[in-house]
Amino acid sequence: MEQIITRQEAKQQGLRHYFTGKECKRGHVCKRYTQSTLCVECQAEHAKNRYHVVQKHDPQYVENNRARSRQQYKEVGTKWHHENKERAHALNKAWREEHKEEFKEYCTQWRRDNLDKLNKNMAAYRAAKIQATPPWLTEDQKIDIEWIYHIASWMRKETNEDIEVDHIVPLRGPDVSGLHVPWNLQFLLQSDNGSKYNKLEQI
Repeated sequence: MEQIITRQEAKQQGLRHYFTGKECKRGHVCKRYTQSTLCVECQAEHAKNRYHVVQKHDPQYVENNRARSRQQYKEVGTKWHHENKERAHALNKAWREEHKEEFKEYCTQWRRDNLDKLNKNMAAYRAAKIQATPPWLTEDQKIDIEWIYHIASWMRKETNEDIEVDHIVPLRGPDVSGLHVPWNLQFLLQSDNGSKYNKLEQI
């Protein structure tokens, strides 16, 4: 049962709502807004009617509402992902395995729509590889690296699978950074590489 309180008392206490225990003009017995004196149910009905009569048919409102919803989902999803990284990677990997063609089409379209971002990331990755290549690497070992990437390219064509060359110890890992050397390279499917992220592990 709500505690009965006057609007004046609610104002003095800095409360958003107050409850008189009496019906409003539409017969609702519920809390009222301290600022406007409108009852909560009347305000909800007004907002609902306004949406269906006016806002629902306003393209600008619909687009703004969708944008707000996308932003809220993004913020909530990002927060959950950071708090549940292992589970998030596992769920993402399982989804990619079940929707290989759909994921492949999504990646292709993303690359087309984000060429600037892709080029920036690739430039940063190439710079990281150069920085992670030790000066004592022999010419034969440099040739081995080139050959590993050549084999990955050949495997993609032969198997029609998205095979990538991955660094076992990531070049830009959060705790430790590896070197761009032959013995730190392995072949991974794109889906496995994506779920591995920058973790220090071998799949």
